[in-house]
Amino acid sequence: MPQSPLAEPLKLPCGAVLPNRLAKAAMTEGLADDQLHATRRQHGGG
Repeated sequence: MPQSPLAEPLKLPCGAVLPNRLAKAAMTEGLADDQLHATRRQHGGG
C-alpha cells in the first residue's frame, strides 16, 4: 500500500521543513495576534 502524501515532508518557502503535512494553525488555540501572527504566549498563560 503506498504511503499517504500527508505523511511526506513538506518544505516551506522560508526553508523550514514540516515532517508531515499535518499542522495546526495558531488561531485554533487562540495563540495569534490580530494580524494572525503566532505569539509566544503559552496555553493557559497570560
